[in-house]
Amino acid sequence: MNIEAFTLKLFLLFLPGIIALKIIELLTPHKKSDFNRYIINVAILGISSYIIQFAVLNIFSNEKCSLTFFDSLLNNTKIDFKEIFYSVVSATIIGIFFSLVVKKNWFYRFFLYIGITNRFGGNRVFDHLMNSTDVIWITIRDQERKLNYQGWVEYFNDNEDSSKEIFLREVIAFDNITGEKVSEFDSLYFPKFKDDYILEIHLAKEKNEENDKEEKNE
Repeated sequence: MNIEAFTLKLFLLFLPGIIALKIIELLTPHKKSDFNRYIINVAILGISSYIIQFAVLNIFSNEKCSLTFFDSLLNNTKIDFKEIFYSVVSATIIGIFFSLVVKKNWFYRFFLYIGITNRFGGNRVFDHLMNSTDVIWITIRDQERKLNYQGWVEYFNDNEDSSKEIFLREVIAFDNITGEKVSEFDSLYFPKFKDDYILEIHLAKEKNEENDKEEKNE
């Protein structure tokens, strides 16, 4: 087997892992990993996708299936591209599933529930709060301009360089000293969450109670 054919087969072996890891990186906050860790993650996800598609095909297929790709990698045999396609589909599902696990923090939630740890995960506290279903409304206190901005979070992003972006809807600006309403905005984008900003969290339950009081007063 020549070097070009071996390189192609090696790339196809890692392709499902590359796709799965790319999906996870796009859908979840994460720190930039070094090259060695990247290769390990790609290899684990790639091999897992082949094993899962092998198991699924054997469960739901009337005929017994076998993995031929690893044999074609080591020996000069033909590549089964149908097997590659199934493994890519499997990798896509794996990527989406692990993204959901990270977003919902299921791994740490389980160990929190049984009392083994008090950690909520490897993500930053900012991500944990913004991903919480209890958090809808927030107040951003701008100490420099002496203004408070209250609105509900539609989008947010925590970048690799630790800078934060927040996009709010139905924003009301208040004077930080007098508490008087200064202005209203349909939406407001904060491209850089400054160090002198103070973030206040309003739980969904608290906001609903506040709205109920306003409706009764009306």
